Parts: sequence; structure tokens; C-alpha cells
Amino acid sequence: MKRWLLDQSGYSELDMLVLYPSDMIKDLHLFILLALCTGLLGCTPTPSDIPRDAERLWSLKGNYRWEWNRNLEHGCVAWVAKESYAVVYVFVDAQCDSARDSTFFKDKMGVDYSSFSDQLLFMGYSSWKPDYSRDSIKDENGKSIGWPERCPYSVSQSQIDALRVVLTEALEVTVTDGEQRILNRVDKRLSETDGSALRVSYLGCVDVTNDRARRETGEIVDLWGDNLQSD
Repeated sequence: MKRWLLDQSGYSELDMLVLYPSDMIKDLHLFILLALCTGLLGCTPTPSDIPRDAERLWSLKGNYRWEWNRNLEHGCVAWVAKESYAVVYVFVDAQCDSARDSTFFKDKMGVDYSSFSDQLLFMGYSSWKPDYSRDSIKDENGKSIGWPERCPYSVSQSQIDALRVVLTEALEVTVTDGEQRILNRVDKRLSETDGSALRVSYLGCVDVTNDRARRETGEIVDLWGDNLQSD
């Protein structure tokens, strides 16, 4: 590797020692290796369940992922996916044009669905945020022993129906089987959701809690990682 780096740089080993201290040479090696990784990323085939127009993003911590948006008449959907999982955000009366930072979710109402949790997280319907020290159930000694069963707010049937309208529009423009599987799953979950009986999780209010019974009975269905194939 060292000889290859020297050949690519056009300098001799003595030149490198004169031009760069040892620590800088180490940094240069790392920089070139990162450049190689980034270059190789462009050769990595896009899995078949991810649309070709998705943006491929590199992360040192998590390898790479794809992101893409679909703006629709009554809302939008935003995706984040890897080979092993997909997350889709379904928003009502909003557009998914801004950068994927903390402001991306500001003033948007909708749901967040992750393939690995098979659970709907409701977003933007209340200013309430879970706080374990404040909201958790306490035993007789004041020790927290779990979350309360019910969410402190409700989502109306008309709000759920509005989400399903966006899903119908999104399904009409999907281009991969993976997108269709996930969106159909979200729609099915919404059709079975009682907005007045949402549960509490550490992230917020959800349609169901992923307790041990749900995991052991196989009710959690992963329709992305189990079925994804590459071209």
C-alpha cells in the first residue's frame, strides 16, 4: 500500500519525508483511502428495491445509505434505506424539499414507519414529547417501572384518512417492489389503527408497542430486509 501511494503521488519516499512530517503522511494515507472508498461507492450496484433516482450517501459509521423523496398532491413521502432496512416518512399537506436535518420535520404532520420495528410513530399531532422521569409509571417506592399504556393525545379518523390519501398517491408513483411492500404495509396498519388508543414508546405515540409477546408471536413483519435482492 505504501509503495502504491508513493507511485500515485509522483514523489519519492525522500520527497515525502521532506515535504510531510510522519503524522501528516499518516493523514495523507487516510485521505487517499477515503477517496478510494468514495470512488468504489460509485461502482456499488443499487439494490433492486431502491429506485435509480435515489441519492446515495456515504457514512464512515454506517457504510452507505440511499435517500429519496416523492412530492404528491396532498403531501409527500421521504425515504431512507439500506440493504437491511427502510424508513419512510409520510406527511400530510407538506412537501419534502428541505435538507434532511432537524428542520426537515418541523411543522409536519404524519407517520414514521421503520421496516425493522413494523410500527407507526405519529409525528406533529401534538407538542407532547415523552419524558421518562416525568411520564413513566412509578411503583410504591417512586421507582420508574415502565411507560403508561395510553398516549396523552388522540389522532382523529379524518387525520388517519388523510394519511391514507397520501399513501394512495405514493403507491401510484412507486417504481420498485420494495416501495410497494412497505407502503402497503403502512396503509394496512393505518386501516387497523384506533387513533384514540395510541400507545406510548420512548420515541412518542405509536399504533402498537413492540413488547415481548408481539416479538415472540411473529407479529412483527419485516418486508424489506427479508426480501431485498440486488441486481
